[in-house]
Formats: sequence, C-alpha cells, structure tokens
Amino acid sequence: MARWDEVERQALVDALRAASPDAPTLCEGWQARHLATHLFLRRHEPWRAFREQEGSRFAELAEQAADPSVYADVVERFAAPPAPLSPLALTDGPLGMVTNFAEYVIHHEDLRRGAGAVPPRSLPAEESDALFDALGLMARAGLRSVDVGVVLVVPGGRRRVVRKRPDSVAVVGAPVELALAVSGRRGAADVEVVGEPEAVAAFEAALA
Repeated sequence: MARWDEVERQALVDALRAASPDAPTLCEGWQARHLATHLFLRRHEPWRAFREQEGSRFAELAEQAADPSVYADVVERFAAPPAPLSPLALTDGPLGMVTNFAEYVIHHEDLRRGAGAVPPRSLPAEESDALFDALGLMARAGLRSVDVGVVLVVPGGRRRVVRKRPDSVAVVGAPVELALAVSGRRGAADVEVVGEPEAVAAFEAALA
C-alpha cells in the first residue's frame, strides 16, 4: 500500500519552499511561517506544537521565521526525519497514515488556498480513497456542534454516515473538499450540501 502520508508531506514541503514567509493561509492569523513552525514542532517537538501563546516556542520561532533564511531553515527542519531512535520516528512508519495523512492534505490546502480560490488538485484514485477512509474520526470531531445527521458523499462513488440524527444532510464533494469542510474550513470547501432547507440551514449555521 502506498504511503500517502509521505507523498503529502513531500508535496507540502515543496509548497512551503515555494512560498514566502508572509504568504497567507486559511488558518486565521497565520502566514506560511506560522504554518511551517507548527508543522516542524508537531513533527519534532509535539509537546510544544499546540502552545501558541505569546512567549511560547511557537510564537518566538514563527516571529523569527519572518526572516526568509530562518523560514527556509524551519521548512527544512520539518522536512527532515526524526532521529532514528526517537519514539517520534514511529510516525514515519505505518502510524503516519493514521496520525499525519489527513493533516498534511489539509495544511497543504491551507497554503494553496490562502490567497483565494485555486483549481483543485487531481489526486490519484487510490489516494482519494485513502483520504476518504481517514475522514471518519475527523468528521465526527469536526461536526460535533452540528445538530443534524451528516452523510459524506463522493459524487458517483462512496458514502459514509458520520453523524446520525432524524434530519440529515448529504455533504457532496471530492475527498479533499470533504476534508476541508469537516475540519473547520467550510468557506474554502467546494461541496454541495443537500437536504431539507431547515437541515441545510442548521448545518451551515453550525459551521459558519
């Protein structure tokens, strides 16, 4: 089975290398330098990755990365593998498909779409299938505030019930778009929400 997490990590590294430190992203308040810092810390110092307050390692390094040379160094540090004997090296094995794959796809789109709409990437069919497989747990967490049932649907393909309620909507789109929709990026996701008007309105309001 292909290691799609590694494919996406390399694609994300390439995109970060091509971006300027101040390139916009879909993550509110973040430029490319913040995203690169988050990714580096998540991969190499995960105990610091989610401490983003002023004075934190994240805040200090992201500020320093406004300098293009520091930014480039942060990106290369993200690209580098963890030390072989580190427990973090486990995420470069099969565990990475569980812990990293969808994260890398979404953050790649955060960078691609930060300045506005862009043409969608065309993923290999196997990768799209693997991404759809990875959406179950993420969707349940991301849609916990939604009071209607939700079915994720790939046009002409697979479907998955991720939230059961008497009134339901179908969220229809390619797996990348579905990943954006269920991860708090509804405004950037090219999906169609189908159902009774009240259910659709409730879904959209919850994700606004």
